[in-house]
Amino acid sequence: MGDLLMTFFEILHGTQDDPIYRDQIYRQSSAALLLATLAGTFLFYHVVGRVSARFILWTHWFTCMAITVLFAASVMVVMTHLQTGLWDFVLGIVLMLYGALFFICMSALMKMGSPNARRTPW
Repeated sequence: MGDLLMTFFEILHGTQDDPIYRDQIYRQSSAALLLATLAGTFLFYHVVGRVSARFILWTHWFTCMAITVLFAASVMVVMTHLQTGLWDFVLGIVLMLYGALFFICMSALMKMGSPNARRTPW
């Protein structure tokens, strides 16, 4: 599983000379991205979607996705800076792309249990 994660990150981020990327940063990034995506989709579909039918539009879904992805990417850019001393914004962009993909996949799974947001975003 770890090798698969490394492969996904190296597809867009490239092979890094520093082994700390393979040993720590990519694993932490994927865990943070998965947790943030789960939290963001759960919040949208089971908290906001259950409370009111007013906030289930496509724009609200996109805003929730953007906030979730930006939060996860910014946390990991700061964590990368703390571990390597470099601001790796390319990794942040890669995380945003994968985060959007994860959010879309999690939306397909979580929207089934929401009473009001069952048809958001498609």
